[in-house]
Amino acid sequence: MTNINWSAIPAATEDQKRSADLLIRLENGEERRTGYDGGWVYFTDATHTSENKQTVAADTTTLLTIDKAGAGSTTDFRRGVPLDIFASNTLQPQATGETFDINLTFRLQKSTSQSGYVEVDVGIGEDYSNLAFQDRRMLIKSSGDTEFVFFNGTIFVTPAFGAHGCRFFLRCSEEVTLWDKAIFIQRTHSP
Repeated sequence: MTNINWSAIPAATEDQKRSADLLIRLENGEERRTGYDGGWVYFTDATHTSENKQTVAADTTTLLTIDKAGAGSTTDFRRGVPLDIFASNTLQPQATGETFDINLTFRLQKSTSQSGYVEVDVGIGEDYSNLAFQDRRMLIKSSGDTEFVFFNGTIFVTPAFGAHGCRFFLRCSEEVTLWDKAIFIQRTHSP
């Protein structure tokens, strides 16, 4: 049983909140205060638009670039998540053991009407060539039709990931163009 007078504590608001404290109970029954640095950011790309699409060649590993300058970008609910969490197209965690939920979205058009796929590879290591995670989506629409592609995953920060961060790469079965790229990053655990 805790001795905190909860009714005397003012209600939390989103104004100026960058971190929070939680009360945790250990296995031995002790209570302890701990920081909570969750929060989220959402970055959109202003470079590749419907008027200026990025081309990705077939079977070519291509860095997914998001310049963070798009009108839909927001950092209002970042709490303890630093503004440079995604810099130079790299997810840059603060500590080994952090956990992130990531959503990547973009619009895509294929060059042919065959069925195909787009794959997201998450690279870590000094040159980002070590594959940490991989996901693939089938492309089902015809040539010239726009597909909205959505990737979602939970990423755990290992020592190799923590040393250099991670980058997201696309690999497609055929040539595609893409635009309206965005990344959502939510830190769900801090060690």
